[in-house]
Amino acid sequence: MIQFQQPGDPVALAVDLVNTWDTLEAQPELLREVSDLRAFLGRHGISGAAGVDGRDLARVRAFREELRSVFAEEDEDRAAMRLNALLERSGAVPQLVPDGDSWALRHAPGPVGPSARLIAEASAVLAEAVSGLGWERLGICSAAPCTCVFVDRSRSGRRRYCCRLCADRAATAAYRARRRGDTV
Repeated sequence: MIQFQQPGDPVALAVDLVNTWDTLEAQPELLREVSDLRAFLGRHGISGAAGVDGRDLARVRAFREELRSVFAEEDEDRAAMRLNALLERSGAVPQLVPDGDSWALRHAPGPVGPSARLIAEASAVLAEAVSGLGWERLGICSAAPCTCVFVDRSRSGRRRYCCRLCADRAATAAYRARRRGDTV
């Protein structure tokens, strides 16, 4: 799976989770089995992955679709209401946790399983991105048929593609259309 945000960017958790449904793949579902969820949790530093089961997988998949709806929402107020509902249901509570020689702010609903921590963290980091960058910085890739999401952290705020691969695919398609004499 391609990671669409910069390494170390906390919002990568939310973006990468939504993008575990990737229409460019032969099999769009990238969280096919519990082992896929365990690997995802491990890549994002969420401990206790060995304890997840089929119920966790179903819960994370359902949450993924709710989180995608925040990116897809055209009305900012409705998007905020959707995200607030996710935050409330997840019980995302800010907590200081040790992070090497310093402290990090994490959001967790208390002593619960890894899928609940994933849901709380993903909701919280997306809310922080919206509050810091603005709702208009949430995007869905413009390179059809890709439907992956991204958070635009560029200076200009004009990002249209989830990754360099999609930007290149779109540029190549536009070039070929111009060569054929099609209008783009």
